[in-house]
Amino acid sequence: MLRVLMFYVIFTLLNVGVYYFLYKKSRYVFQTKKMSQVFILIFLLVQSVPLTLYRFGIIQAEKSFGHFWIFLGYSCMSFLSYIIVFSLFYDLGTFSWNIFKRNKRNEKKDSEKDDAGMERREFIKKIGARSIFGTALLGASTGTVKATQVPPVKRVILKSKKIDNEKKEAKDFTFVQISDLHAGPTIRDSMLEKLSDEIKKLKPDLLFLTGDMIDAIPDTNMMRILGNLKKIDAPLGKFFVSGNHEYYWGAERWSRAFQTLGFEDLDNKNKVLEVNGKRILLTGIQDRAARHFGRSRSELAQISSRVSGEQFDYKIFLNHRPELYEEASRLGYDLQMSGHTHGGQFFPWNIVVNIIYRYPKGLYEHKGMNVYVNPGTGYWGPPNRLGVPNEITFFKVSC
Repeated sequence: MLRVLMFYVIFTLLNVGVYYFLYKKSRYVFQTKKMSQVFILIFLLVQSVPLTLYRFGIIQAEKSFGHFWIFLGYSCMSFLSYIIVFSLFYDLGTFSWNIFKRNKRNEKKDSEKDDAGMERREFIKKIGARSIFGTALLGASTGTVKATQVPPVKRVILKSKKIDNEKKEAKDFTFVQISDLHAGPTIRDSMLEKLSDEIKKLKPDLLFLTGDMIDAIPDTNMMRILGNLKKIDAPLGKFFVSGNHEYYWGAERWSRAFQTLGFEDLDNKNKVLEVNGKRILLTGIQDRAARHFGRSRSELAQISSRVSGEQFDYKIFLNHRPELYEEASRLGYDLQMSGHTHGGQFFPWNIVVNIIYRYPKGLYEHKGMNVYVNPGTGYWGPPNRLGVPNEITFFKVSC
């Protein structure tokens, strides 16, 4: 209880600071102080109030009005994010320029030049603030449009090295990976219907979910929304591994829920498939967030050892986060599929993610093993995909 209270206190203080920052910047956008205050009040009602009411169960995403208000609240987070980032860069730039100019100019200045300089600085601040607000609005709006469209299909063609090394006859199989969908308050029936229809057209042999598929409890509404995934036919099977968000909303309950939707739980398990005469190994591991929810740590080597000594034509490792690739390559896996990073989700956070993660999004090779990091099929929080498209990943593998 104390931790929850501390969280809300810190969260509230941060919000107060952010809104004060926004108010100070808006003073250069609007002509009067009163207009800035009205803007902040409206923004508060549109952004913070609906999300707070949703968290306390006062408004519901199932209702059209509730969904619209919640969606609008999350959309404003994109706008706010851009305001903060662009303003900080702008302030840093103007501060650096002023320091440079101060070192260059003479100590003696008459008052007339001082007044002219002050007016010029105020004019530049107004132009800068209005440009930032306009750019933030454009970026947030464009990103929202991109986020709400049906994810495009990214096609990945892979070939097992065993074909050339052992001169075996190649057989093909296909599968789809979706990850980080975050179905919940803003990603609802319409998106899932379109997503399922798109996957059906691909006719994959297998379907994989690599975690963070939800942001809600598995109630009747969520099961109705995700029921669209049950309609997808994958003749060789449908599988999932947990992400950190499954643990936030009840991993065991979601494991049972996904099984009712026709998906097999691969957390800390192996699955051997026979595909066109080829032996395929699937290995999954629980997300490391499990350790914070009373579960013991799982080791890939221990899971993999259960099938040691057996020969496989292709080995696939499913891990929500793009981690453990060093160990997976050492254990002879051909492909690791992950998600989690969202590729940063939208500019400029993609730059930050590229710095944090060795493999932030897309296809890589690590010591002979392919690593694929899905940038997310949906989005988390702000509905924004500016510069980082979401995707459905379609694999065709020859082995």
